[in-house]
Amino acid sequence: IYTSKNCGPCHVLKPQIKRVVEELKGQVQAVEIDIEADQEIAENAGVSGTPTTQLFLLKELKKEWKGVKQRSEIKEAITKVISP
Repeated sequence: IYTSKNCGPCHVLKPQIKRVVEELKGQVQAVEIDIEADQEIAENAGVSGTPTTQLFLLKELKKEWKGVKQRSEIKEAITKVISP
């Protein structure tokens, strides 16, 4: 998840992502990237706004969300990607 300290919606999204990660019990992990502190990473990923969430499997981008999405939508997308 790409965030910044001045991003109000990020403060809503981060707990939702954390809860999904906890519910999936070790099947997934989340990494938070501050686009102000790590500008190069954000630029390389094509991320210019926050919050932006990217879902990867084996280094391949599977889905990207811009803005806050429902926890159920995020969990459903992750489950589809990680299910055989």
